[in-house]
Amino acid sequence: MSDKYDDNNLFSDNSGGSGGSDKEEGTNSADKNVISWSDAPSYSYDPEKIRVSTANSHYSSSSSGKSSKDNRSGTSNGSNSSQKTAGSQPSSPAFVNNNPPKNKMDRGLKVFLITSAIILGAMFLIFGASLLATFLKNDARFRSLTSNLGGSNGSSVVIHTNDIPQSADAKSAEQIYLEIAPSIVGVVAYDPSAGLISSLSRQGSGIIISEDGYVVTNSHVIGHSNKYNVSVVTSDRKEFAAKIVGFDQRTDIAVLKIDASGLKAAEFGNSDQLAVGASVLAIGNPGGLEFSNSLTRGVISALNRDIASIIPDASKNTTSTVKYIQTDAAINPGNSGGALLNMYGQVIGINRMKLTDYEAMGLAIPSNTVTTVVSELIKNGYVSGRVKMGVVVRALSVYEAQLNDVPQGLLISRIVEGSCAETSGLKAGDIIIKFGGVTTKTTADLHNELANHKPGDTVNVSVYRLSVLRNEEHSMLEIPVTLAEDKGET
Repeated sequence: MSDKYDDNNLFSDNSGGSGGSDKEEGTNSADKNVISWSDAPSYSYDPEKIRVSTANSHYSSSSSGKSSKDNRSGTSNGSNSSQKTAGSQPSSPAFVNNNPPKNKMDRGLKVFLITSAIILGAMFLIFGASLLATFLKNDARFRSLTSNLGGSNGSSVVIHTNDIPQSADAKSAEQIYLEIAPSIVGVVAYDPSAGLISSLSRQGSGIIISEDGYVVTNSHVIGHSNKYNVSVVTSDRKEFAAKIVGFDQRTDIAVLKIDASGLKAAEFGNSDQLAVGASVLAIGNPGGLEFSNSLTRGVISALNRDIASIIPDASKNTTSTVKYIQTDAAINPGNSGGALLNMYGQVIGINRMKLTDYEAMGLAIPSNTVTTVVSELIKNGYVSGRVKMGVVVRALSVYEAQLNDVPQGLLISRIVEGSCAETSGLKAGDIIIKFGGVTTKTTADLHNELANHKPGDTVNVSVYRLSVLRNEEHSMLEIPVTLAEDKGET
């Protein structure tokens, strides 16, 4: 009788009742062994999220069918395999996430969207800033309150020139006078050598360029010097002591500062847009403060006038390089430093002088020249970048040159002590014939050439030197001169 617990008979295919019972019991025992792993680790998992799989065990009907077929074949391999399977442990389970992956935005698309947003935001800010800047630029009240920032003199002022409006916007002389009169002042220079009682030395006109007390006038009104005591008299007859911020002889422009606020600053127009024949007004103090804020009118007679082209003989010793506006509006002594206006109430020039030998010929410094020089004077106290030689010269006329048998040129009457002219070997009495190879017969010729150089440049100066002894011949010399910066001291 075979043992019903014999391993070889557990899955034998016997048709007898006991065999079938043994098979069924053995099969149940094997199933128990397969399903119940006493030594195997247990796993907890959520059947909705995790699937546990083993490499060596399959719980399926096909696996059971295959096992039964092997048992019916009577092979011991099936039994051993069944026991091996029952005794073996499953391999480590693999955990697989059955949820679909999240729909993440493509990295490149994200970078593109962020970059586009930044660019659009920057464009919006730039557009808004340009609109604001345009508005503020055209707002006269803003310009008069805040202009240029910075400056070595602690200033925050610069003159802005505006485009000349269309003809339809022209104003009447009455309107312009009411608007501009509070911006025109009198400038008075007193001689300090008089001691306690200063004597009146000279008078002129000026223009308020900022609400906090900056005034522009002609340099000759204050004597091209810092030695005078200067005061400013406003249109309501208030007088203020003035500080000389700076002056420039070449353009005849000076800037003053008074301790006042709430003043009305004048508006300046673009002098490059002027045309001959356009109507203009002149306002100032002809004859002094007794005739303050006098208004005259005329037209622009010419543009870009050089003094030498108007008065050839009298202007040979001028240092001016300005191209003037010529007008027939009445300009008299005392008008110097006053305003030349267009018919829109804009200052287009500063009146400088009247040509006394001619009728109805006055000259004004263009507003664009004024704005450039004023900015430099407020910032530095002088016009930076200019050069000087350190000589005082006068032009010889054709008659003087022929009479003394010398070439026509610039006679050096004085050498400034310590200047580059002195160190280079120039002497008083030398006649400058050429400067850097360019003929110089007038002081304007010399200053035009100086304007083409910067401090530190070395230039060859051709001079005609007179001999000390009569029996010696005069000589022509080439003297190199290293130019120094002109800071307005002389």
